[in-house]
Amino acid sequence: KLLSISIFIWCAAIVSCGAATSYSVLLITRIALGLLVAAAGPLVASLIGDLFPAAERGRIYGYILSGEIIGIGFGLLVCGNVAAALSWRYAFWVLVPPGLLLGWAIWRFLPEPSRDGTDKLEPVEQGASRTDDEIAQPAMASESDDATNPPHGSTAQTDTELRATAHQNQVLRKDPATLSMWEALRYILSIRTNLALILASALGYFYFTGLQTFAIIYFHGRYGLSQSASTNVLVLAGLGAIVGLSLAGRIADALSKRQFVGARPAVAGAAFLLCAVLLSVALLVDSLALTLPLLFLAAAALGGANPPLDAARLDIMPAQLRGRAESVRTVLRSALVALAPTLFGIMSAGLDPAHGSTGARGMKYTMLIMLAALVISGLILALIARRTFARDVATALASEQQAWGSSP
Repeated sequence: KLLSISIFIWCAAIVSCGAATSYSVLLITRIALGLLVAAAGPLVASLIGDLFPAAERGRIYGYILSGEIIGIGFGLLVCGNVAAALSWRYAFWVLVPPGLLLGWAIWRFLPEPSRDGTDKLEPVEQGASRTDDEIAQPAMASESDDATNPPHGSTAQTDTELRATAHQNQVLRKDPATLSMWEALRYILSIRTNLALILASALGYFYFTGLQTFAIIYFHGRYGLSQSASTNVLVLAGLGAIVGLSLAGRIADALSKRQFVGARPAVAGAAFLLCAVLLSVALLVDSLALTLPLLFLAAAALGGANPPLDAARLDIMPAQLRGRAESVRTVLRSALVALAPTLFGIMSAGLDPAHGSTGARGMKYTMLIMLAALVISGLILALIARRTFARDVATALASEQQAWGSSP
């Protein structure tokens, strides 16, 4: 219901943006709109954790993130044409009817997820007997699920992950929903895998934002493409990203089911590293015919890193903290994203003073240097998050079971 209410308020903010009578009013309404958009991420993350079994979340996130890219592209196309034909005010207002329809559909047809243990559990293989030293939570029951079990938001997909020993000092001894804001913040940031995932995600979005901001200028200056042709290059990259989003989440899910512990951070890390290699070649070659397929593949790798990353964050967090954990991640990611255009521009101007931040030569070397962000992301995921992932999953499970056992 909260998601529906947020969408309805978003529609009201859109109407206010279109009705703005001055720049100051437009600025205030746009800030309010940004706040509402930012709230959607934590709500969606929490709902995904509640409504879908852990083994499917990489694939589900692929659908959602693909929808975001398609929606952005479609919105730019429609709103741009509406603004040209009518006025900029109608470019805002045209978004209100589909927003109201979406809010109503979610209110009407999306059930409020249950956390009372009645949800269907993800089946777990029953292997050899486990001791308390092997895993810090009772075995999740067999196929005859009953109301004493934790919700299917519990995250481990394999017997191997369930055998990982929880961090006893991080197992919550009370219901996570009762934690204060500061208690929740301290706990969220104490999870080592979560810190690695947040940093890797933020660095990935940092590079993506800088690349997106200057891509049209770069292709115009480097290859002499018109603005329309450069925009088509971005469309090609967007298609590549959708391909990566569709495949990577499924690959990570499949590997997790085959008892590859840490598959999600490993797949995401490999995607970041592959993207860095492909982009470096694309930026160094002079042939546009070779650059375009490399850019498509690099966009697929960069987009493909996100579904397993997002699913992994749900895996390591107790169900009652997922929304707040996503809020923390969104704040830290947004800070780096906000800095990206400025830092890319300053570096480009420094590398090519004659042409400033719009020079293709300076931007080429800036994009190459900034690839370090993707390399660091990949190494963090491959060398750190992959190793700490299983124990943090077990800790989240133990915390859920502890809270469940102590609840009425």
